[in-house]
Amino acid sequence: MKGVIHFHSEYSHDSLNSLDAIIDEALSNNLDFLILTDHENIEGSIRLKNRVQERGLDIIVPIAAEYKTNFGDVIAAFINKDVKNMNLDSFVNEIRDQNGIIILPHPFEGHPEEKLEEIIQIADLVEIYNPRCTHIQDKKARDLAIKYGKATYYGSDAHVKKELCNVIVSIECERSEESLKNSLLEKPIKPLIFSKTVYRFITYSQMIKAFKRRSIRIFYRNFIGLIIDLFRQGWNNKVN
Repeated sequence: MKGVIHFHSEYSHDSLNSLDAIIDEALSNNLDFLILTDHENIEGSIRLKNRVQERGLDIIVPIAAEYKTNFGDVIAAFINKDVKNMNLDSFVNEIRDQNGIIILPHPFEGHPEEKLEEIIQIADLVEIYNPRCTHIQDKKARDLAIKYGKATYYGSDAHVKKELCNVIVSIECERSEESLKNSLLEKPIKPLIFSKTVYRFITYSQMIKAFKRRSIRIFYRNFIGLIIDLFRQGWNNKVN
């Protein structure tokens, strides 16, 4: 089966991806599963699962979310209710009580490096490729996962529609949610497609975040960055 792990929808504070747009993109790429990980809430993945069922589609959508713990961002997947306590020890206990799995996204982005070795020891899966991270950060994540013998995956971290299928992975498993969960823990996850996100999409998602949080300063700072990037891109195209 093939699918996308770690991405965001309009239920995140920095994305406008509609659920139907996500589903349409999944259909265009013949995806079998979608692990939507909105920030701080599982509402997006619940609604995505329901919408997939309403449209009569055979796409597996586990319930998941990306939470900001006291040790940084951690994904809880295959859960059935929101995790409430952001203290890492309590956070882990809540996920285990729900028979969920713990995923560490972009280890060298959004986490205090002095705490990483503590975090990675409780993780079931470690992200070793993120389109929004640098190649150096990806390599350091891979080295850390190898050091601790952790299962690894390639994440999408899409915040806009055009990013969604920057990363598509493949895994051998039967077509069920339980089989998918077990396979993620036990079998190699192979990248079919992986490419870096262009800078303007990162800037755009930060503008969305600023807009949703009504932060004019952050909005205009990123807007100016977007204009500069578009100008630079146009100049490079002209020169080349």
